Formats: sequence, C-alpha cells, structure tokens
Amino acid sequence: MEDHRMPVSRPLAAFPLAALLLGATSSLALAQANNVVIENLVIAAQATEPPITFKRIEATNTNLSREELTKLFSGAASKEEAGALIKKMKADRIAIPEVTLANKEGRFTLTDFAATGVNDGAIRTATLRSIEGKSQLRNGDVTFQSGAIEAQGLGLGTALNSMISGSVGDGDMQIGKLTWAGFRLTAPDSAMRPDAPGGNLYKISLAGFTAEGTYDGAIPKSGKAEAKNLVVEPPKGSPAGQGLAALGYDKVDIGFVGSGTYDRTKRTYAFDNLTISGVNMGALGFKVLLGNIDPVAFTGTKAQKNAAYLAGDVASLSIRYDNQGLFEKAVDFLAKQQKKAPEALRKEWSAMATAMLPMLLGGDPAAQKLGAAVGKFIEAPKTITITARAKGAPVKFTDFTS
Repeated sequence: MEDHRMPVSRPLAAFPLAALLLGATSSLALAQANNVVIENLVIAAQATEPPITFKRIEATNTNLSREELTKLFSGAASKEEAGALIKKMKADRIAIPEVTLANKEGRFTLTDFAATGVNDGAIRTATLRSIEGKSQLRNGDVTFQSGAIEAQGLGLGTALNSMISGSVGDGDMQIGKLTWAGFRLTAPDSAMRPDAPGGNLYKISLAGFTAEGTYDGAIPKSGKAEAKNLVVEPPKGSPAGQGLAALGYDKVDIGFVGSGTYDRTKRTYAFDNLTISGVNMGALGFKVLLGNIDPVAFTGTKAQKNAAYLAGDVASLSIRYDNQGLFEKAVDFLAKQQKKAPEALRKEWSAMATAMLPMLLGGDPAAQKLGAAVGKFIEAPKTITITARAKGAPVKFTDFTS
C-alpha cells in the first residue's frame, strides 16, 4: 500500500517551536519594558492636606507594571514599599505634564515634570518647568511662582535603602548639578490689615540658585553652591519694615557662595569659601578646615554620622568682613538710640576692643594684635580678616560643648 503523505520539510517542522520561542521572548520583553499611561490619578485629601491630581503620568520603556506605578503615585504604598519600587524602577522617561493641589483655600500647579534615564535609584536628568499658585488667608493671599528647576546626576540609592529599611534619615541624596531659576513669593503679615499704609505683604524673591557636587562612590569629593539676590522686602508698617528703615534700608538683598572639598585620605573637609554678601551692606566670609572627619560621616546610619562628626575637630578658622555701608548705618542707629555722636561712639568701641579683647583672650601677644586690628577697623571700617589656628592639637568639636 502506497503512502501518499507529503514529506514535512525541516523548516516547516520547526515552525511551531520557533513560534513558541518568539512568543515567549516577546512576552518577556513586554514584561521588562512597558509604555504605561495613567490618566487623572487623584490622591484624596487627608486632614489639612489638599487632594493631589496627576493629570497624566507617562512611563516610557519601564519595567514597572501599571499597578505598581499606580500604587507608587497614588500614595497607597508605604514608605518602605515606595522606596523599594523607586529603587526597582527602570524607565527611559517619566513625564507628568501637570500636578495640581487644590481646595477651597487655593490652588498650586506644577507644570511639565520629566525624568530621564531612571535606573535603580539613579536619574540622569529631572526637570520641572514651573510652579505657580495662590492660597487665601484671613488677611491676604499667599502667591508663589517658581522658575524652571533642573537636576542632573541624581543618586537616590542610600536614601532609598533607608526608606526600605524604615530608617529614614540614614541615607543621603547625591546631586551632580542643580539649577533653579528662582522664585517670587508674597505673603501677608498676620498682624496687619490688608489696607494698612504701604500694604501688609512680605515680598520675597530669589534670582537663581546653582549647586554642583562630585563623588567617590557614596563619599563626596567636592561641592559648590551659589544663591543670587535673595530679596526680602517686609511691609513698611511691620516691625521688620520699621527696623530696616531705621537702618536706612527698605529691603534686604543678599547672596551666598560656598565651596568645599573632602580629602578621604587625610580625613579633612575644607570649606574653601563660605560668603554671605548684602547689597549696600558688605560681605562676611569664612574659611574653615575640619579634621578627623571619618568617611562614615557620609555613609553610616544617622547615629554613626552624628558620632563621626562629634569626633571631628577644627584645625583653622578665618573670618573676613568687607564693609560696604552696614557698619556705618549700625553705628548711626545705635548712636541715635544712646543720644551720642556717631564718632564718639566709634572711639568708645575702639578703645573697648583694644583693651578688652586681649584680656578676654589671656593677654597673648596675638590677642593684643587682634584687639588693635579690631579697634582700627571700628575707626575706619573697610576690611578686616581674623585668622585663628589651634596651638598644638586641633580643637575638638566636643570642646565647644564642654
């Protein structure tokens, strides 16, 4: 009897197996990388906190499921669960076009948040285009407007580990670079009426803020920060406004610059420059060399960090003040209160500094030089620099509290 069955070719016979493998591979890929969109996610109001609405959450090429993302952003996850989910998360991009916090008292809106390169607690870039809002109080509105914020090289690893373990505060966040385009804030003085002469609003603004840091693993190597034009203008009729007016100011306009480096081998942290400056006031700068700072101060638990800092010491300290008008205004103000001539008050202070400082510091020759320098500055206030170095062993932090 003849067999009329067609012979099955090897490629055709392998098709079911190939299809099975392809399907399994595709399913695995989908499990590892999803594009998830969640619309109108609302966190209900709690106690005094307003409800929070995420207009849309877009996760591109993420390994988290819709359920996991919903749990994370809805607030349903505990701190430990949230930390674990964030650490687990991988995504090419997380985008949230709008977040609102709103109730009958006011509304605040965060616009165009995006994070890229999300991977195991690290974020390549995170940006926020703006924050804007208003809240009603009994005697006026609080308004807030923020410019763009951008962060690069975010590392959340140790902070997330502390969240997961329930030991919040043990971890630290690393930031490679942070740029903030500043903000504007108005808020009423609670003791003043809106119709008070000159109004009742504090006006506060910041022109910009930048910060940068470099790291050796979890250990900081160097860092710097700068804040430009932090302006505080109190209501003219408020105690703060009247106090400034008595000194000849209607507002305070200050800036800050700081930088520091950590030497892991020498276990020293050098604050190379910490300077606060004020427009028509002057600049107060510090340089500090700290010693015996163990690396555990940056990597340990909260208790270990505190112990490591307390074991540290101060090797040297330098203070510099460049006067640009504040000293004269202060002398004039106090002279008026004491009903003395400003020049007479200066001479009085100068004599006291020259005589008293050496006595307070034990009559050391260096103390006599310090007293003479301070007295000279009081008489002609331009620039003064005071440098202190420990004799022999550095001064331990615990010596300041004993």
